[in-house]
Amino acid sequence: MPAGAQTPLTNVDCTEGIEALAARLTLDEAHGLVAAAEEAIDQLERNVNPRLLAEVLMLDWPHG
Repeated sequence: MPAGAQTPLTNVDCTEGIEALAARLTLDEAHGLVAAAEEAIDQLERNVNPRLLAEVLMLDWPHG
């Protein structure tokens, strides 16, 4: 499994897309995306505008 993960993939219906994204990202980039998602959740709990938050988050998300 990529990055030494020992846990099997749960969303097997998304395997192709997940593998394609994993091939394009470094481990540091993946960690950054997870950190950004966690921060977004924290901001939602502080009543940040969800639409604006989603736009900002998606601008930093990898495209392709």
